[in-house]
Amino acid sequence: MECLVGVDIGTSGARCALMDSAGNLVFTTYTEYGYRVPKPGWAEQDADVYWDNACEVLRRASTKAADEGLIISGVCISGLAPDVIPVDENGNTLDPALLWLDRRATEEEQWIKDHVGEDAVFTLTGNMVDSYFGLVKAMWLRRNRPHVYARAHKLLNVVDYVVHKLTGAFVTDHCHGACMGIAYDLKNRRWDEDAVAVLGLDVHKLPELKKADDIAGAVTHTAAASTGMPAGTPVAVGCPDAIANFVSSGLTRQGEAAATLGTSGLMAVLSNCKQFVKGMLISPAITSPDMYYNIAALAFSGGTYKWIRDNIYCGPTKGAYEEMNKEAAEVAPGSSGLVLLPYLVGERTPVWDSYARGVLFGISASHSRGSIYRAGLESTALAFLDNIKRMRDAGAHIGDVLTVTGGGARSALLRQILADALDMRVSFVGSEISAEAGDAFIAGKAVGLFPSYELARDFLTVVETAEPDPANNVVYDQFYSRVYSRLYPRLKDLFEAADS
Repeated sequence: MECLVGVDIGTSGARCALMDSAGNLVFTTYTEYGYRVPKPGWAEQDADVYWDNACEVLRRASTKAADEGLIISGVCISGLAPDVIPVDENGNTLDPALLWLDRRATEEEQWIKDHVGEDAVFTLTGNMVDSYFGLVKAMWLRRNRPHVYARAHKLLNVVDYVVHKLTGAFVTDHCHGACMGIAYDLKNRRWDEDAVAVLGLDVHKLPELKKADDIAGAVTHTAAASTGMPAGTPVAVGCPDAIANFVSSGLTRQGEAAATLGTSGLMAVLSNCKQFVKGMLISPAITSPDMYYNIAALAFSGGTYKWIRDNIYCGPTKGAYEEMNKEAAEVAPGSSGLVLLPYLVGERTPVWDSYARGVLFGISASHSRGSIYRAGLESTALAFLDNIKRMRDAGAHIGDVLTVTGGGARSALLRQILADALDMRVSFVGSEISAEAGDAFIAGKAVGLFPSYELARDFLTVVETAEPDPANNVVYDQFYSRVYSRLYPRLKDLFEAADS
């Protein structure tokens, strides 16, 4: 039987899935790693870490396929994005990868706002101006490490780098293009050469744009020796990890919503409207040339839970999250007036503020560590609610079901909080239905084993559904309007002042 391999190179580790031609997950595996924070607001990693971990999970998958008598027909990679990895013409890295978490390019962000204008960028890209976007990071690299920029043949994302190591091709997909931002023409799906030049960048240093399910190339003999993948195996162009998650969630129809809950939290609503919602992260949909993802992108939702675990609870011990959820479940909705703004690494949608930092507001002697963790869980729900209200105000249609995947979705308490706060049925389709499963499906589409993305819906099984509690919905809606929605606007100026 034929099988497909999907690999997700995430912020905290690499995950791999082996899927047979009937859509069954035969095997999954993972590795773990981290990233460096040399200074506040910085986040980087040596790109070899990503290749080494990709090789490790691919070797495990190839061994399992051989043991099961399966023939590997295609490979697809997804990963953290946007990133900037400068490489020479042979694909050798010239500097560490600047990660999506990295917000060092604040001066470049301000230059774009002053000299290009946020409205002009929004008209072209559908997106905002922020140091999150890859081309802003590229401007930082050119200004601060000109010798590296000058030597760079291409500026790659992590996925692009791994795909190059597998195939020798320098390509990226249109969802990565949107994440690079600033000079990506969203409606025409191309780099705008004039806009790239205004930024002082060279468009020839950007990889060629292709569809995620185009074939980038085939596994080379050198890559085969490192990964165990058969030489000649087709490799798809790939996409950002969140997009692969949305594929695995069966997101194919207008108004459908899905969320992936990992280090960051992302919720997408599929739309065919070209009147983009300002403040959201907008990306082309890979499932249809006429559709777009309106994405609520929280920078550090699961990262905030981990920070609470490591600094307020007992650290990364076995069963830590189970104990935390148990204590948080004993706290009433609204955490007795305690609010956590989860801006530990700045924030993306809808505020787009690199200077924003975490805030624990309203804490009193009556609060416990369980209250703090529940406030952390509620911060994800309230932040998504903030985004949803803005989408609906802009005319976006959103259905009444939210499909959730990812490690954070294992928490039944978080799923119930999301259902109550958003007034939506929250369907959990299992933590294994995540980016690497979406990658395997994209690989199947790329090589012709799967005729359409609609088929991914047939592979889904809902493990559990959380129904919204009307009484709790009233609590969260009032808490949002009275406290949460008013807190950031009153603190905004203080964040930047504290950083200066």
